Amino acid sequence: MAAGLALTAFGAVLWPDIVSAARPRAVSRAPTWLDDLRAKGWQPNNPTALVLAEAPLVTALYLGRADFYIHPEGYERYAYQDGAVARSLYTPAVLLKQAGD
Repeated sequence: MAAGLALTAFGAVLWPDIVSAARPRAVSRAPTWLDDLRAKGWQPNNPTALVLAEAPLVTALYLGRADFYIHPEGYERYAYQDGAVARSLYTPAVLLKQAGD
């Protein structure tokens, strides 16, 4: 009995969200930051263009690579030492920990 009452109350509270989630949405095709990059001549295979990222895995997914990245705090969990530089665990991006790196 209590379970049925709780389920009914829970369903009543969530009903507007369920209706909203089921409603079809208009798809927006406004320009994205990737469209802007391409319009400015970005070529992922250009070896002279350096990619600096805050999230190297996401950047590598969208742009194909991340050359350098910044992660000011708690980077140790997501980086490994590769000779004189620290690198992202998931991409070959070099970690810039402080000015001058």
